[in-house]
Amino acid sequence: GSGDSVSLNQTFESETGVSFKYPDGWAAQDDEGQIILSNSPEGLEAMTALESGEGPGEGQVGMMVMALPLADLGMPEDTTVDTIFDMMTGSMTSEGMETVGDTEELKIGDNDARKVNVKDAESGSDGFIIAFLDENDTYMMLIGVTASGERDNYDDVALDIAETIEYTAPAAE
Repeated sequence: GSGDSVSLNQTFESETGVSFKYPDGWAAQDDEGQIILSNSPEGLEAMTALESGEGPGEGQVGMMVMALPLADLGMPEDTTVDTIFDMMTGSMTSEGMETVGDTEELKIGDNDARKVNVKDAESGSDGFIIAFLDENDTYMMLIGVTASGERDNYDDVALDIAETIEYTAPAAE
C-alpha cells in the first residue's frame, strides 16, 4: 500500500449484531441479513446485483461483511482459521470464483487471519477474501469485489475495515 490511511468515521450496526467502521462517503446497508458496503451508492447497487453476473464498475469497490459464530455453523470451538477458511473458500470457488495466487497469513488485531485474492470467472471482477476467527469463536469474513485490475487499490482500506468488525449476538427474544 501507499501508506495513505483513510479515516473510518462512519459506524454501521446491523440488526443481526454485526458492526464495523467505514470511511466517509461510503454507503452500507443490511440487505435481508446480507451486509454490504461500497465506496459509492452506485457501487452498493452493483453489489445487490452481483447475482446477475454484473460486478462493480470502474472505481467502485463493494464489500460483504459476514459474522458466523462457530456454534451456528456446527463447528467445534477448537476449529482453526485455516480449516474454516479452506471450507468457505472452497464453497465459493465451486460457485465460479477462482483463487489467484497464494493465501496470505496475517494478523487482524490479535487474531490469526487469512487473505486470498479471487477472480469471478463470469463477470471478470477482481476480489479478495479476508477472514479471521475472533476471540469469541466467531468467524469474520470480509469479501471484496472490484472492477478488473483494481483490487490492489483497496487492500489497505479493506484491512482497516476488517480490524473494526465486531459481532454481538442479538439478545434472545
